[in-house]
Amino acid sequence: MDTTTTGPPSSDELIDWLTARLDHFGPDQRITPLTLKAAHPGLTWTRARNALYELYSSGLLHRTGRGSVYALRPDLPVSGTGHLWLRLSNRAGAAVEVVAAVPRPTSPYQAGTTRVRWVCHGCARGEADAGFGAAAEQAEHHAAGCRGEDLSDLAG
Repeated sequence: MDTTTTGPPSSDELIDWLTARLDHFGPDQRITPLTLKAAHPGLTWTRARNALYELYSSGLLHRTGRGSVYALRPDLPVSGTGHLWLRLSNRAGAAVEVVAAVPRPTSPYQAGTTRVRWVCHGCARGEADAGFGAAAEQAEHHAAGCRGEDLSDLAG
């Protein structure tokens, strides 16, 4: 008796398939439903989103702060490259992030001398090449007044 199917995998099969392939994703790569659709032809966006959410709920993936965008590491910013040092929300709920090219150091001295940037994902404003203290202060000031749109629920 042939037990193979030609239809899409069940939810459990999809989660097992994805779990077995997490090591194929780079540590700085963002994983989205579109990423999964490209790797598994025939998969719908909704089923891919649900599978990613299940892995997030189980602790295997981390949310980046943007709807349906996940990562293997918790310190990645919403988009682009680098490492998240601080994430705030503006008045509309969009992420305002302080990001550096390296993970946040444990030493306050290193944090003060490492060049970081801040960016608002609601209005796309930001500043580059500042020390952490200055960038954090600028990001906090911007977040308090910015009404830029939160696009996290519009992804997909």
